[in-house]
Amino acid sequence: MVLIGAFIFLQGNSGKSEGVISEGPAGGSEDKSDAQKEQDAAESAAKREKELQELTVPMSLPEVQVYFGSQTGTAEKLAGMLDEEAHLLGVPKLDVVDFNNFSEENFPKHKLVIICVATHYEGDPCDNTRNFYKWFKKILKSKDKVFSGMQYTIFGLGDTSYE
Repeated sequence: MVLIGAFIFLQGNSGKSEGVISEGPAGGSEDKSDAQKEQDAAESAAKREKELQELTVPMSLPEVQVYFGSQTGTAEKLAGMLDEEAHLLGVPKLDVVDFNNFSEENFPKHKLVIICVATHYEGDPCDNTRNFYKWFKKILKSKDKVFSGMQYTIFGLGDTSYE
C-alpha cells in the first residue's frame, strides 16, 4: 500500500519537474504585478485541485494521523496542507495532531502516521516534540517493537536560520 504522505504529494506530480509545495508561481515572479501573482497562484491552486480530484483513494485506507512538531509554524502549515489535500482526495478520516497532545499509550495503536517535524537551532527537537523525542529514545533503547503494524512517513524540515 502506498503511504498516504507519498500518495498525496507524489502521485499527482509523477513525471513532472515542478515542485509540489511552492510559495508562489515559479520563475520571474519578481517582475509580475501583485494582481498577476494572485492570478498565477489561483490558476496553480485550481490545477492542483483538479489533479487531486483525478486520484483514487484506496478503499482499505486506515484512519490517518498527521502529527506535527514545529517551532515557528512551518511543520504545522505543512500538516494543514496535507489535511486540505487529503480532504480534496476524499480521504475518509484524517486527524492533524500537535505533538503537544502526544500520548505514549495511543501513538503505537495508529495504523498510518504522517509526521511533519522541524528542527531548530542546531538540529534540536522543537519544544512541542520533546516528550515524543524522550519516549522515542526510550523505545529505541528497549528494542520494543511498538511500531510493528504501523505504516509511517516522516517529512523532516530544517531550520532556515542555521548557517
